[in-house]
Amino acid sequence: ETVHAGQEMARIESPELESLQYQMLELAAEIELQERLLRDRKSLAERGNIPGKVLLETERDLQHKLVEQEILRLRLLGWGLDEVTIDEVLSSRELVRSIGVTSPIDGIVREVDARPGQLVQATEHLFEVVDPSQVYLVGEVLESDTHLVREGMPISASFTSLPDREFTGTIDHLHLHVHEPDRT
Repeated sequence: ETVHAGQEMARIESPELESLQYQMLELAAEIELQERLLRDRKSLAERGNIPGKVLLETERDLQHKLVEQEILRLRLLGWGLDEVTIDEVLSSRELVRSIGVTSPIDGIVREVDARPGQLVQATEHLFEVVDPSQVYLVGEVLESDTHLVREGMPISASFTSLPDREFTGTIDHLHLHVHEPDRT
């Protein structure tokens, strides 16, 4: 099947994705409370009603929560949510229940390792999309002819299934060993 860059190929639901969003919402509420507490303590510290140490501890606690929030944001970005979606979750308090897996390029789906309803791990291979505008041809040369072949040399190839076409290109890579059984 032909696909285009950005085209959705699958949707994934994940309890971990929802858990991260819950953590982010909970942390946002804690940050809001910590900011309010900091404002109140600043005013109390200015009047000398609380020690400066308490104010510094409150500022430190707020900084820790802000760092935690940034880590959660980065984890959600790693899951495939964008900044706009993360901000929408924070403002609407509605979770994103699934994320789309999109094609990174225009191309052809060469391989599908996913099925509807399948449980997958974050590291699993789901699809292989190839760009057919550039194709590699792997060939063998007899050991006795290797002195005639160099990287960068022009080549041409024709195929029985496409009798009226000739394909041209250049040699990109030479293996550094000889295949013993064939001496190629």
